[in-house]
Amino acid sequence: MNKILRVSSLIVAIVIIAAGLFGVDSWIGLTARTAEAATLNVPSPYATIQAAVTAASANDTIQVAPGTYEEQVVITTQGLTIIGSGSGADPAASSIIRSPLTLTYYFTSVLPLTDYNLL
Repeated sequence: MNKILRVSSLIVAIVIIAAGLFGVDSWIGLTARTAEAATLNVPSPYATIQAAVTAASANDTIQVAPGTYEEQVVITTQGLTIIGSGSGADPAASSIIRSPLTLTYYFTSVLPLTDYNLL
């Protein structure tokens, strides 16, 4: 009888843990919950585009305010969307990334370009 009680308690514990990992609507397909995508803003609270890229998770969006950003941006997060301002015709109203004189990293791509959305 005591063994049955322990097994029952173990099953209840597993169900409670599973309820925390999986949404109630996902019991049929057992699809794990995913965090909702966030929007990170540059230059506030992130001072640089790279700081926002480093802090971002998959499928997040980085919104870049108008200005000229002299930095080398290294993106290793899949599904990241970076949205600038303006069309480039008016520098005062556009987001411009200008390469620094000295580059720290030299490579063509860490991930296929299809994994990024640069708007």
